[in-house]
Amino acid sequence: MRKYLLSVFLLISVELLAQAASQQVNLFNIPNQSAHFIRMPARESSTEIDAVYTNPAGLTKLENGFHLSVSNQFVRQKIDLTSDYQYLNEIPTENEGYVRAYFFPGVFVAWKKNRLVLSAAAMLAGGGGGATFNNLPSADMGMSDIPPVLKMSILDGLNNALTNSAGYNPGYNEIEGYSFDFYSYGVAYSPGYQIGASYKFNDYISVALAGRYVNSTTRSEGFVKNIQINVPQYGGYQNPADYLRFVSQQPGLNPTQSILVNAAATLFDEQAADRDVDVVQKGQGITPIIGIHSTPIEKLDIGIKYEHRTVISLKTIVREGKDGGGQFTNGEVVRSDFPGYISAGVKYQFTKRILAAMGSRYFFSKMVDYGGREKDVNKNYFEVTSGVEYLLTEKTKLSGGYSYNHPNVDKNYQSEVDYQIPGHTIALGGAYTINELITCNAGVLFTQFVKETNQYEHLFSNGVFESNMIPYNRTSAKNALIFAVGVDLTFAQN
Repeated sequence: MRKYLLSVFLLISVELLAQAASQQVNLFNIPNQSAHFIRMPARESSTEIDAVYTNPAGLTKLENGFHLSVSNQFVRQKIDLTSDYQYLNEIPTENEGYVRAYFFPGVFVAWKKNRLVLSAAAMLAGGGGGATFNNLPSADMGMSDIPPVLKMSILDGLNNALTNSAGYNPGYNEIEGYSFDFYSYGVAYSPGYQIGASYKFNDYISVALAGRYVNSTTRSEGFVKNIQINVPQYGGYQNPADYLRFVSQQPGLNPTQSILVNAAATLFDEQAADRDVDVVQKGQGITPIIGIHSTPIEKLDIGIKYEHRTVISLKTIVREGKDGGGQFTNGEVVRSDFPGYISAGVKYQFTKRILAAMGSRYFFSKMVDYGGREKDVNKNYFEVTSGVEYLLTEKTKLSGGYSYNHPNVDKNYQSEVDYQIPGHTIALGGAYTINELITCNAGVLFTQFVKETNQYEHLFSNGVFESNMIPYNRTSAKNALIFAVGVDLTFAQN
């Protein structure tokens, strides 16, 4: 009797709702702010209108007058997560998630008068992890624990007791899998509004000072419901609590056994209940920006920009009490800063037709507050870029480029909805000048991230006397595809 009593009160250690894109998501700077970047990602020394963001001191190379650039990007990212946890229905199990954005605008404005340039921009300055998933490894592992928990804590012992006392094995422990309905949607976006001024000291040196206001929002929605186990011998798929009540009413059980199995069913009413998440987190911050541009010799441009860390504190708002069974706390404040970074680039006009550029961005990822996750950042993040532009005709430019990004984080930093892995990017596109007023830009960019496999441990409790950390492997992979179009308007003045 003592064994059965323990099995009731130490019954369950399962995670029934996976994390959504929330406290586990850190915001980050988005470099692709225009169609110019998508067609050629080495923009750190740009002297076109997109320099409002990429190289503000380089704006002094514009013609006198008013300049406007408007672009939009169409983004699709595929996320693949694979787990080989031992109790899953299928080993390994692959989970896919998707991010799709049809509206990713960028607007740049600049007005130049001789040595002075005033500029402004509206853009999506940052984002974060998250996607739409119909399953996640953490949810799947939690569900997969239910059949072995039921067997080890209750049904194996009950079968043995009935075999010894009644001389037959009823097979109550013959559970052949589980099922559940799951949905997780996460998105993080940070509109930014920037103003700045650039000044040309002489033909060799220009400087810039700017500031950006960032308004960050993360949104998490999801549910887990209709949790079932499959017992082919006794009705197939059904709620685990309902199955336990069915077992408690079968002949051969003594009153004490029936009471204890019913008590376990009551626990499963709570543990296997439907759960919902609807959470929003909001915060604001200011980004100081300085830049310098140099033209030491004709046809050579060098751009340097420094963006300071943006301090972001996100306040949690739980909607309609949908906190994932206590996973989120209404009013809780968590930090998710944008890291500061320095960018540097060079471009050189080799001939009238051929221009080449190279650049890099170095992020001070170890110097921010990621809500505790910064301790798992091993080294600062960096990117390198390269590009080439070819003047096909007087009005048509073709361009392309390659970039590589390299985060260096510990495996404990990686979450299912927010992980950083190295990536290789190629870009192709071009620009067409319709007349002195209008230039169109278009490009396509594809990033293939380097697949990463790490070993983790999942806490499994058999519900009786022991809890085990069971190792499993999780593989993270993703790729991204972006199309962009934009138009630049130039209203030149003498």
